Amino acid sequence: MRFKTSHNKRSRLLRGNRSDFLVACLFAFLLLLTWSCTARPVSSTVPTTNNPTDATSNYLQALQQKGKLEASFHAFVTLSSGNSMVSIVSEFVVPKIPINWAGSSFTGNLEEAGPGEDVFDEVYGSASDSGDILLSLVFSKRITSTVTGKGTFFRITLQNIPIITVSGSSVSVGTFDGIGPSLQNYIVKIEYIDGYISNGQIVPVTTYVSTDWSNTNPGQMPALQITFGN
Repeated sequence: MRFKTSHNKRSRLLRGNRSDFLVACLFAFLLLLTWSCTARPVSSTVPTTNNPTDATSNYLQALQQKGKLEASFHAFVTLSSGNSMVSIVSEFVVPKIPINWAGSSFTGNLEEAGPGEDVFDEVYGSASDSGDILLSLVFSKRITSTVTGKGTFFRITLQNIPIITVSGSSVSVGTFDGIGPSLQNYIVKIEYIDGYISNGQIVPVTTYVSTDWSNTNPGQMPALQITFGN
């Protein structure tokens, strides 16, 4: 450490008692040496915070502990059937499907075969590195009947869905529950076909056309639910 002094002050110091001056210097040197050699503890404590949003690095790990996913989309939609248009309330649902994680990506499917009817549900997608956003999610269902010779298929493609819910000091990981026209920000594509089966494929008779995003009537308002669980 250096002290800055004026020329006059420096002169007065030099004219003082030389022995007193040397003793003072020696004492200062020993004091400085003692302070420099004293071990100073280094804190290894990681600062903590009461803000749940500061713990984003833990969200992905928590999400990966969840082994099932269910999703649904409900809306008032318009379908094309032959030469006519039909507007009805539709619900596109997949039940709890077991999923496997590979890093931040996941896949899963569930097949149920009944008398004359097969149901195949599938989900896949990926989460952000922090685990608070679903970068992509696709869920679909295919139903085929050997009795009627008909089949139905839908697929919903989503992106950038927030799946962290903060309520006070608690955080819910892996859920989304939203309604209204803002859902358009997350839904990339809606596919739906209904028809007869030919060579194992569904030949469309009825297809999806559009969604009434501005509908606010009870039971008809667009609604999206996503839940990771076990």
